[in-house]
Amino acid sequence: AEYMGVYEKIFHLCWCFWIMLKFGLLKFVCQTSCKAIEKRFLSISLRPYQEDCIKTVLDAFENKNMNRVAISLPVGSGKTVIFSHLIGRVKAPTEKATQVLVLAHRQELLEQAREKISNANPGLR
Repeated sequence: AEYMGVYEKIFHLCWCFWIMLKFGLLKFVCQTSCKAIEKRFLSISLRPYQEDCIKTVLDAFENKNMNRVAISLPVGSGKTVIFSHLIGRVKAPTEKATQVLVLAHRQELLEQAREKISNANPGLR
């Protein structure tokens, strides 16, 4: 992989190491190391436009007194990632409002949303 820079090579090496740990191909490393690698590489770093989108939505809720906001982005731009990160940041309107409803027309999209929400909000059940 001549085209890969130093950081890409390190990421690739760590990702391969994590896969080998996860599937039991390496037995000598403790489970704590596996969890640390999993947390580091499964956490999602947001792109600048995604951060801007989240800030805009939060500003609309908090400073502009809006309670309904729609986000329109192109395919593949990370709408699921954005709303997954919004779940933990938007203040609940009441104390009893503790759940989020995700609707989709395909099971794969629901599974993708569940994975992204879990990664962005590890404390949720």
